[in-house]
Amino acid sequence: MSSDPDEDVRARLYSAQRQFDLATILVATAAYAVIFALLQFIRASIAFAALAAVFIAIIAFAQAFFFQEKRPRLASALAGATFFVVVIAVTRTLDASPTPRGHDITQYLPIVFVGMFWGYVTGTLIGSAFMAADILRKHFFQRKS
Repeated sequence: MSSDPDEDVRARLYSAQRQFDLATILVATAAYAVIFALLQFIRASIAFAALAAVFIAIIAFAQAFFFQEKRPRLASALAGATFFVVVIAVTRTLDASPTPRGHDITQYLPIVFVGMFWGYVTGTLIGSAFMAADILRKHFFQRKS
């Protein structure tokens, strides 16, 4: 995210930051509340809700710490692909089905693309949450001169 607070909201690239203020914490908490409410509404399992929360946190972490915050969407896509591959590999390893499953690399290629897609989408939503926090900060938390 650009460091100039006077820069127009439409011209900035928003992503997760390393430091949070009150507006950011309020928006992040509200976003997680909406996500968990939607997951409860569709009766998602607790395991799925936990995986979704971890996924969102990992994407935000990747945006804040990879590529010196200069390529948040690429960081999101790579973190999403990595997350999906790790989850599928662990799930396949723990699967106790009677038929053995191979771990052929070609089976993971579609998983990589799906993970990149969802990582990118999640990263964009995280950036939108930080944009909302910036707007909230400008309108309610900064002193008027």
